[in-house]
Amino acid sequence: MVTPLIAATFRRLGPENAPALAAVMGDGDLAEIHKRFESGRSCYTAWVEGQLTAYGWVSFKEEFIGELSLRLRLSPGEAYIWDCATVPAYRQKRLFSALLAYMLGELRLEPL
Repeated sequence: MVTPLIAATFRRLGPENAPALAAVMGDGDLAEIHKRFESGRSCYTAWVEGQLTAYGWVSFKEEFIGELSLRLRLSPGEAYIWDCATVPAYRQKRLFSALLAYMLGELRLEPL
């Protein structure tokens, strides 16, 4: 368990939360976010005082890593964590470390 330096809550988001997620993601592309949810990807988030402050995406089947021109095909029981970020004003507060620990705990409980 990793404890952030500020009070935070963690949860998995659904497509109904796409606007809040778009507001903190760099490009804010709602269509891309909906496409991710529709393809079975999951998004986990950290919240501080009602504000979304960090996020991370998880793929379970396949993912294309553009920087490497690599298509990653996952085996049953595997997950790939990617596209993670913390809002600049909330960095250096262990939010990402705590979010990652939360994600791993949740993924252990899910049947992949």
